[in-house]
Amino acid sequence: MTVPPTARMSRADKIKIAVFVAIVAAIPLYLVVPWAQRRLEDFFSLARAQVFGQVLIAILLEAFPFVFIGAIVSGLIEVLVPAEKLARLIPKSLPARLAVAPLLGIILPVCECGVVPVVRRLIKKGLPLEMAVVYLLSGPILNPIVLASTVMAFSRTRPWWAMPAARAGLGILIAVTVGLVLFATTRKRPAETADAAPESYGHGESALVHILHHAANDFLLLGGFLLMGSLIAAGAQAFVPRTILVSIGQTPVAASAGMMALAFVLNLCSEADAFVAASFVQFTFASKLAFLVLGPMLDVKLVAMYLAALPRRVLVIVLLVVPVLTLVLSELVGWLYGVAA
Repeated sequence: MTVPPTARMSRADKIKIAVFVAIVAAIPLYLVVPWAQRRLEDFFSLARAQVFGQVLIAILLEAFPFVFIGAIVSGLIEVLVPAEKLARLIPKSLPARLAVAPLLGIILPVCECGVVPVVRRLIKKGLPLEMAVVYLLSGPILNPIVLASTVMAFSRTRPWWAMPAARAGLGILIAVTVGLVLFATTRKRPAETADAAPESYGHGESALVHILHHAANDFLLLGGFLLMGSLIAAGAQAFVPRTILVSIGQTPVAASAGMMALAFVLNLCSEADAFVAASFVQFTFASKLAFLVLGPMLDVKLVAMYLAALPRRVLVIVLLVVPVLTLVLSELVGWLYGVAA
């Protein structure tokens, strides 16, 4: 249907309407903006703003290099490891797959940020979900550097090996349990689509170009989720009083839950978190163990990054199972530690 020429709006009429709308919109903005500015100035006090900025920069500077390393490794896997070769290396039986998966944390020793792009690429290559998630959860804990830092941080406790052994043991146990749950709940679903086609290069292109291409894609994707999670984590640390958690330090169960909440919002690198846990001298063995186990598996930035790496149903299972197992098993190990001491 065509509009009659007499019904068409002239440019002058459009300008008049635009000016009228701008004036009408400016009236409430003139009243609202100063009020909002005053409230924001009160809320974002100078001290809080400094904490927010310092924490945000610290998280990004700490995490981005490991995400970059993980992206490079994922690019190498994409180009140099054909799906059919990976399939031949995967054990056929479920127990063997779950037993091998934690060892990947020693073979590919990356922290919790760097492991996400690696796992994302391995899943695309056809690695079974349960095996990939076991490596995702336990790998950062079994990293030799992480275990060495845990030994150093708790070297003055007696026995010195109790915390490193408990951390590694619970990390494996929780990761394997999550793997079993995933296998039981997803085995009837269609298998994940693997990139079985071999990598093909155009004329004049090299493997290095393709490695960098895939690494850049993974880095930009996961870097965006990392930034989003870091903003949330920095806000939590700047505006949530830590005294709320510290005040419950010696309360059974509540202490572990509080330290787990602290690990979730602090977003510490697994290579340094043991020294932070050891500094909480007023907390129980169980609560510090819960802090060290949950942190490399779940925190704010990791959940944001998992959104880009895991299917939604897998992420839901991880979010539901990991905290419950960490709390229960940490309390059990803490009780056994108290009995033995």
